[in-house]
Amino acid sequence: MPKMKPRARHLNAHISAMRRCAALSAADVSMQVDVVAKAIRAFMYGKATPEHWASLADTSNVSETLCQMRLGGGPEAERVIRDAQKVLSDVSERFKSRGSWTLYAAEIDALQWLAQLHKTQLQVCSYGEFETAYTKTVNRIKQARAGNVAEGVVVVEGLI
Repeated sequence: MPKMKPRARHLNAHISAMRRCAALSAADVSMQVDVVAKAIRAFMYGKATPEHWASLADTSNVSETLCQMRLGGGPEAERVIRDAQKVLSDVSERFKSRGSWTLYAAEIDALQWLAQLHKTQLQVCSYGEFETAYTKTVNRIKQARAGNVAEGVVVVEGLI
């Protein structure tokens, strides 16, 4: 009887499943944390750009999805995300009316809390969970863009 060889597609599926289960690497977490920190610093120094704003909006949206997936979730996490999204909405409106990205101290504080929450979430997240969160976030933003959002809910749309 000939020896059985694993088929390539079964091996590829196994490798893919293993990758999805692996925790995000320290390098990947650090890269994302650095992007968020750079955006917040730009706001602190009055040198923010629409790209910095969009980066923070995307961070808040992905954080919200991770929270819904019970990765760094709970009432305090939900409050941190809501506060950050309100800040981003407010500064966007101010930019439209005055042309300034200036933030108040309490607003910077709210964004720093978001950055800390997001870092914590990423540190306990697998590649598969992150991919799921990203896909869910894209779909949620598409639905919000189509007008499918509850009254009074703040939606900030970044680049996702």
